[in-house]
Amino acid sequence: MIAVYCVAVYFNNSRLGFYLMAYRESEDAARALGINTVTVRLKAVAISAGLTAMLGTFYAQYILFIDPESVFIVDNSLQIVLLSLVGGIGTTIGPIIGGYIMVPLGQFLRSALGDAVPGFHLVIYGLCMLLIIMYLPGGLVSLLQRRSFGGSRLKRPGRRRDEHGAVGNS
Repeated sequence: MIAVYCVAVYFNNSRLGFYLMAYRESEDAARALGINTVTVRLKAVAISAGLTAMLGTFYAQYILFIDPESVFIVDNSLQIVLLSLVGGIGTTIGPIIGGYIMVPLGQFLRSALGDAVPGFHLVIYGLCMLLIIMYLPGGLVSLLQRRSFGGSRLKRPGRRRDEHGAVGNS
């Protein structure tokens, strides 16, 4: 996890990371700025596939048996996406925070409420996710950022925003 986090931080702060952010916001604008979007997408896919292959190999060595029914279930893929959403999409630490909070919460609810009413733990778990997504659209990371910066936004010197939110130099 630490190695993947370090790779994510490195690429987030690299030229490729800035190109990917520009591409995410607007492909046409990124192309207009001279970014080769095809190359950027291919590099992103290659890095993602490499990390996935590495972690899949570690997982296979840990479990010692892999079959499609145990690995390629939709629930696992959906939970990974939801943990990223709850933690904070577009951040490097968000999926980690989402995982450290929501996975133990799910296990606790399953053990506490699983026998009482079948499926009730999933309703409570989904309700917790829904509340976080509705009231913290930036994920749990946005809550931590607000607390660490005293409720104010971090502003860069020499930068200003106009009434439409566009950034310009002052």
